[in-house]
Amino acid sequence: MNGRAVMYEAGQIADVVGPAANEFIRLGMAVDHAEPAVREAVAVAPNQARKAACRVR
Repeated sequence: MNGRAVMYEAGQIADVVGPAANEFIRLGMAVDHAEPAVREAVAVAPNQARKAACRVR
């Protein structure tokens, strides 16, 4: 394999891997943004459940 063929193959691989890597990075960023909201929801849920149970009684 000559240098040009190696570069072509590397380009083909990058065309496949690049979009997948971008999607993976975007997903990771979405998780980072969502994490504080999820933590807050988990922290608040028991209190809300307790209040709802008190209202039912």
